[in-house]
Amino acid sequence: MKKAGLPHEVLNAKNQAREAEIISHAGEKGAVTLATNMAGRGTDIKLGEGVRELGGLCVFGTERHESRRIDNQLRGRSGRQGDPGYSRFFISFDDDLMRRFAPENLRKMFTESLEDEAYENRMLTNAVTNAQKQIEGRNFDIRKNLKDYDDVLAKQRDIIYKKRDAILMASDIVDLIHDFFKTTGLYLAKKAIDDSNAEGIISGEALKKIVEPRFLPAGSINASAYDGAPFEEAGEDLGELLYDTYLQKRKTWPSADADMAERQISLHTIDQNWQGHIDTMSHLREGISLRSYAQTNPLQDYVNEGYDLFKEMNEKVAVDTTFNLLNVRLVRKEPEEEKKPDVVNEEKPEEEKK
Repeated sequence: MKKAGLPHEVLNAKNQAREAEIISHAGEKGAVTLATNMAGRGTDIKLGEGVRELGGLCVFGTERHESRRIDNQLRGRSGRQGDPGYSRFFISFDDDLMRRFAPENLRKMFTESLEDEAYENRMLTNAVTNAQKQIEGRNFDIRKNLKDYDDVLAKQRDIIYKKRDAILMASDIVDLIHDFFKTTGLYLAKKAIDDSNAEGIISGEALKKIVEPRFLPAGSINASAYDGAPFEEAGEDLGELLYDTYLQKRKTWPSADADMAERQISLHTIDQNWQGHIDTMSHLREGISLRSYAQTNPLQDYVNEGYDLFKEMNEKVAVDTTFNLLNVRLVRKEPEEEKKPDVVNEEKPEEEKK
């Protein structure tokens, strides 16, 4: 434009006040306005004096875009509100859209016969439209794929939020706390399974080392009573033992304080583990696409592994909550006595003493 000596304005949506001024003059006779894709979108350009008689506003596009919607938005700047106007797009086989999607036979047919000449043909228009449809279909698949991944974490988030709401809103959370202790018993018993045994038989000594003194005082576990027991049976028994120990401790607390402690500890533990789980799921998602090279479905792998990670997180919530409740000490702070102001003997200046 500068080389041709044509006065013009550039509309790029960087300055709203300047953009409004440019648009207010864009419909005047002889005005030339260069605009980016989104600049001036949705605005009515008023035609100046004498422009209607010349055919109205003319819109030229220097290429076709990947989305037909953007093309239509640019076309829609002219011929609005019953005003006259027209639009025309120019494309080249060197444009990104045509280079990537135009059929090779079509490219050869026009480049060999026309060289640098301009040409208008319905085959070209259809080729561009088909290319745009391919891109739009691919973009739709990408968005759908992203949503499928997001839905996995969204379902897990709903479960966590419902559990948090139950803790906050329920009149008591006795059953929830009891379930935490049951889950912890099974979790610890599973950790004590003898490595040489494939049938889920636990080692009493291993269980004793795991539980004492982290969860129960030394001497609380009779190793011989658990030795050789199936982990489910041992876990149920251990869960009840942990819960009974906690109930004895809870009786020494004021009921309101105990209820508040249970809610605060549970919520804090859930939030802490949920934050870590989100990070873990994010790392899993970053590398999951590479699974396709192993002829597996990355999304299905993400669903399956995400479920396992979520299950582990819930177990960890139960174990951490159980540990904290068994080891917490409630200290009631006495209200401080109102501090009396210190009385200071004020020294008088020498002149006042006289």
